[in-house]
Amino acid sequence: MMQYLRANKALILILAIGLIFFSTIAFLNHYFYRTFALDLGLYTHAMHEYAHGRMATTSMFLDESRLLLSDHFDLYLIILSPFIYIFQGLTLIVLQIAAVLFGAFGVYRLVQWNKATMHLAWLGATVFLFSFGVFGAIAFEYHSNVLSVCFIPWWILSVCQERKFVSFLWLVILWIGKENFSFFLFFLCITLAWNYRRNKVSRNLFLLSGLFSMIYFFMLVKWLMPTLAGQSEFVHFGKYPALGGGMTDAFSFLIHHPIEFVKLFFVNHLPDYPELQYEKLFFYIVLVFAGGWAFLARPIYVLAIAPLLLQKMCSNQFTTWGTSYQYNIEFAPLLAFAVIEVIVHIEQRWQLQKGRLWLSWFVVFMTLGSSMYAMVERTQDYEKARVIFWQAKHFKKEYEVRMVQEVMRKIPSSASVMATSSFVPHLACRQKIYTFPLVKDAQFLLLSGKESSYPLTLGEYDKFVLSIYSSEQWERVDQNDVVVLFKRRGS
Repeated sequence: MMQYLRANKALILILAIGLIFFSTIAFLNHYFYRTFALDLGLYTHAMHEYAHGRMATTSMFLDESRLLLSDHFDLYLIILSPFIYIFQGLTLIVLQIAAVLFGAFGVYRLVQWNKATMHLAWLGATVFLFSFGVFGAIAFEYHSNVLSVCFIPWWILSVCQERKFVSFLWLVILWIGKENFSFFLFFLCITLAWNYRRNKVSRNLFLLSGLFSMIYFFMLVKWLMPTLAGQSEFVHFGKYPALGGGMTDAFSFLIHHPIEFVKLFFVNHLPDYPELQYEKLFFYIVLVFAGGWAFLARPIYVLAIAPLLLQKMCSNQFTTWGTSYQYNIEFAPLLAFAVIEVIVHIEQRWQLQKGRLWLSWFVVFMTLGSSMYAMVERTQDYEKARVIFWQAKHFKKEYEVRMVQEVMRKIPSSASVMATSSFVPHLACRQKIYTFPLVKDAQFLLLSGKESSYPLTLGEYDKFVLSIYSSEQWERVDQNDVVVLFKRRGS
């Protein structure tokens, strides 16, 4: 063990730096109430429900209550739910950081297997680990597609080693993270089949994996998930009215309006938001500097990123267009793979020896520089405290966190609660938790005028609180300058 650690000191250092960075981002965001009902609160509560033998529903954030699996077909939360007994409300944060480090180690091992050079192995792990997509995902709570992405290198490695059964198990693990991941896998498999075309076994495994992935995707979005939701169409097609709002309509739009289809990838198609005119352009700039330049030399990777860009740029949910949030995590391994392939080609063609280290450090500089630019310049002002982890504002809150914690302790662990969104992740390990303003059958209300009143305006929030004060149904339990706690009379 010690011999392995000594031989892989660069990897250990990279992982240690990543652990420090990501822990500083994620744990402090949670401690300072910069995580929210959507999505950390929702998924923590879902994991709690699964761990107690109950199916998670959408009741936390919607008036209607339907199976959460109809919204996102995520089986990781079920499989990993026993960890809730160990880490409680921090479970998903811990698992996501562990997965990202595991993914970087996977890139390291894969490059070692294919290229057998140490400096390329640590470089691939660095490009992956410190990509803007990884930083964005860590800063914005938890999403299971992050775990799926981190398993990709291990799946590819098992295929390269021609371990057929193991590769199939990894493929299934990739499928069950999120319903649209299998759609991305279809295109990734074709890309990988081309890259490994000289190895008949690996090539055929990738082609079969791609075929099965597309079959699985259609089975989910055309039958299983609409059935679970009690609807005729996949619920998330509604985010793509520019494509027609359905899969058949999207294919029809592509065939009959190819120029308009291509324009969606580059121009703002939401005229009500003129401030977004250059949002897509800035994303591409960051992508190029983060390693996307390698796609120009390895254009086959354009096929792999095509479904990612389709889901990002054609959506009416404009938060997907930019460099923030979890919507860029899938680019991380692709950037690492393409960069390593191009550098291998450069070193072989020009017989670089002394210059290889400088080239590697230049790539590291570009990776970190693009990530810092994305965090500093492309993040909304109200989100900067969550993302820019080296600035003072990340290490403090506008009010004393202790004041919220003291009031929270007065809520019984078995009580049903409705809370301001930023408090929900801290109260999610209970059977019934609702996000503001869904009161439903809540026994306690925990509210704060210091936090976001979304989805209500500040004026609507004030009216809501006044109505609770004046209601005979509720009594005030505690109040300070930050929060107020109400209890339903008779509960």
